[in-house]
Order: sequence, then structure tokens, then C-alpha cells
Amino acid sequence: MATTLFNIPVNEKLIWDYRFESQDFQTERFFKWYLARVLDHGTSRDIAQIPFEIIAKYLNSLRISRDVRAFWEWYFQTLYKG
Repeated sequence: MATTLFNIPVNEKLIWDYRFESQDFQTERFFKWYLARVLDHGTSRDIAQIPFEIIAKYLNSLRISRDVRAFWEWYFQTLYKG
């Protein structure tokens, strides 16, 4: 199974409409694109494979839906408030 820059397994069902070479999976550009795909279209299993620290680190640079962004901003604000 292919993995990303942070050794996160790639769900092939989330990238079916794009063609990538295996070396692409290890780039930050792919990772950010894939992370956005996971947050917008992935399952809870896909999201659970990504450490929340990584999601928080990249959140501001991702092209994701407004509702998904609002949820994660709320989540991290609540998480780090306490």
C-alpha cells in the first residue's frame, strides 16, 4: 500500500480520478492535496490515520470546503482552549 510523506496510508478510493507516480506520494505538495481530500471526502477511518497535530499544522494551507474548515477550526480552538 502506498503511503504519504508522513507514512500515512493512501486510500486509493480517494484518488481514483487522478494519476500519480509512486514518488509523488512522498512530496509535501501531494500530502497537502491528499489531506484536503481526506478531510473533504474521507471516512472516519481515513481521518483516524492522520495525527491531529498534522491536521492542525496544515489546516490553514488546505483548499477545503468552508464547512469542513469551520469544523476543524472549532475543534482545535476547543481542544487547545482547556
